[in-house]
Amino acid sequence: ITFQQQLALQLARLLHFNTITMIMFGRWMNALASILLMWIAIRKLPFGKASFAVFGLFPIILQQIASCSYDGILLGAVFVYMAYAISLLYSEEKSIEEFGVMFLAGGFCYSSL
Repeated sequence: ITFQQQLALQLARLLHFNTITMIMFGRWMNALASILLMWIAIRKLPFGKASFAVFGLFPIILQQIASCSYDGILLGAVFVYMAYAISLLYSEEKSIEEFGVMFLAGGFCYSSL
């Protein structure tokens, strides 16, 4: 369980919801976090934004980001990694922050193997 799912589960538990509602809170929070990561990735791309958006709307991607597992965050991190790598490849000026975000996202993807 990732941080945002744990936060949602604890909030639902404090509100005295039943188990199914707690799991649904976790799934919604996972989906929101994954969508936020994909949005950040799409905004960072210099081109191909529509392709990333269509790829993010594939049924298997939507099923995984709405599940109660770390797969949605992993997919979001892969999107961010690819977007920053493409952006750094085609940009004139390169900043250390962009390299940091790219290596952080890539390290997260590698650590979940």
